[in-house]
Amino acid sequence: MNRITRYAVFVTYMWLLVGCSSEVEEGELDVGGAQPDAEIDSADVDDTGGETIDTGEDTSDADQSAPDAGDAGSDTTDASGDADSDADDVSPPADPCSEPARQPPPGWTRLSSGDLSCVMTQQGWDRDADCREFEGIWPTNFIDASNLSKHLGIRSDDGRDYMAIRISTQGLDSTHTGGIGVNISAWFKGRRKIMTISPCPGDFDQESNLEESGCYMESFTQNLRWGGVDSGQPCRLEADREYYWNILYTNDDPGTPAVDIQPNPDCVESSQPCGNLYAP
Repeated sequence: MNRITRYAVFVTYMWLLVGCSSEVEEGELDVGGAQPDAEIDSADVDDTGGETIDTGEDTSDADQSAPDAGDAGSDTTDASGDADSDADDVSPPADPCSEPARQPPPGWTRLSSGDLSCVMTQQGWDRDADCREFEGIWPTNFIDASNLSKHLGIRSDDGRDYMAIRISTQGLDSTHTGGIGVNISAWFKGRRKIMTISPCPGDFDQESNLEESGCYMESFTQNLRWGGVDSGQPCRLEADREYYWNILYTNDDPGTPAVDIQPNPDCVESSQPCGNLYAP
C-alpha cells in the first residue's frame, strides 16, 4: 500500500471516529435533555406543594377566627361578672317585723308555758301547754282543726299579757275556709280584745294587718273567719307560710298604736282573769 493509500485510509478512519463520537455526545445530550422535563414535573409537584401552602394560609385564617371564640369567652366572663355584680347589688327584702309599729307593746309579756301558761283546765293552769305553738295547745295543726275548744286567758295581775301562737299554713288550698270561734268561758271573764293573724308575733298594728291580709279584729265574742287567698274571707292567708295568731285584752279603740295600748281595766288585779273559750 503506497503512502497515498495509507493516508486515505487514515483519514477515513478518523472521520468515522469523529462521527461516532458526535452521535454519542448527541445521544447523551438527548438523554440529558429529558431531565429538564423531569425537573419541570418536580416544579409541578412544587406547585401542588404551593397549594398545600395555600391551605396552610386558610388554616391561618381559621386561626385568626379563634380569637373570636376567645372574645366570646371574654363576653361570657363579662356577663357573669355583671350577673355577680347585679346579685351583689340586690338587697334582701326588709323584715316587716322590724317595723316599730309591728313590735309587741312595750312592757307586755308573751305567754308561753309553766307559770306563763295561757291554757286553763279543771285542775287549773296547764303548765305543760306551750302557748307559743298551736300544736302545743291543740292536738292537731291549724288547718285541720275543727271546733276543738280550749279555754285560753291571761293572768290577773297587771293584765299586760298577750298571746302569740304560731300557726302553719303548709298545704293550704287557696279556696279553703276556716274560722276561730270566740265564746264565753265559765272560768274567765270575757272582755274586749284585739285579735290578728300576722307574720309577726305580738303584732297588733291595724293598718299593716288590714292592708296585708285583712286579719285584724276588735272583738268581744265575734268569730274570726279566715281562708286561703281565693276564699273570699275577710282574713286571707297565703299557703306554706308561718303566721302568729295574736290575742291581747284591751278596751282601747281599734288602731291604737302598740306603744299606747293599755290593758283592759277589768283584767287588772281581778279575782277572775280575762279569757275566752276558743274553738279553731
